[in-house]
Amino acid sequence: MALISIITINYNNLEGLKKTVESVINQTWQDFEYIIIDGGSTDGSVEYIENKKNKIDYWISENDSGIYNAMNKGIKIASGKYISFMNSGDCFLSLNTLKLCSDIIINNNADVFYGQIKIDDVLKEKTVIYPSKLRLSYLQYMVINHQACFFLSETLQNFHGYNEEYKLAADYHYYLKLYINGKTFLPILFPIVKYDLTGISSLRMEEYKIEMKKVWDSTIPHYLFETENNYFSLLTTIKDSKILRLAFKLRDYKIKLFNGR
Repeated sequence: MALISIITINYNNLEGLKKTVESVINQTWQDFEYIIIDGGSTDGSVEYIENKKNKIDYWISENDSGIYNAMNKGIKIASGKYISFMNSGDCFLSLNTLKLCSDIIINNNADVFYGQIKIDDVLKEKTVIYPSKLRLSYLQYMVINHQACFFLSETLQNFHGYNEEYKLAADYHYYLKLYINGKTFLPILFPIVKYDLTGISSLRMEEYKIEMKKVWDSTIPHYLFETENNYFSLLTTIKDSKILRLAFKLRDYKIKLFNGR
């Protein structure tokens, strides 16, 4: 079994696909399987994939219902311990990136390893630095770029992949589910990907933010309510002399829960 499955999602983005494929297949470290899920492209992407098929472990070109439907197809096919989504237009930062990341992954355990990203802006290249410890307060307004992540395949499958009800922010929904279920996030403290600003989530950022709020509102308040109820149930089983002290602990716990464990 390969350590990493790399999945590329593509639809009518031939030039972006070329950049991504070259970035993947020319890595100095090669203990990965490569999967391409194409959405039925008509721009020459399929012909290009055919020409590169000796470097690709699995590919398919067929209609899908959106990016997360395509990503879920890839998850079902992948056999690697970890999954990386490097969608068309995005590239690993260097040809040595997977070697550097694999050294960290092999020697540690986490449900998600997340690195930093470089963005080619119109005016200049900039690096996005994610915090070394994720907090719920951070995740309320921010999301980690999934191209910069290596996801434990077993956890992805146990959570049934991405919720296709969300067309733009299913990745954000997945991060929240992982966090509130106590799954582990481990940072990779260097940039690993060049992010394509022409991707669907970038071009529709305002819509993405609206859907993020919808995800948060449908996920987190219920979680906090359940957590609070569990603690109040515990309080009712303890003698009165301890209730006040434990109530203060509950308050402090809720503050810590929001600001980080």
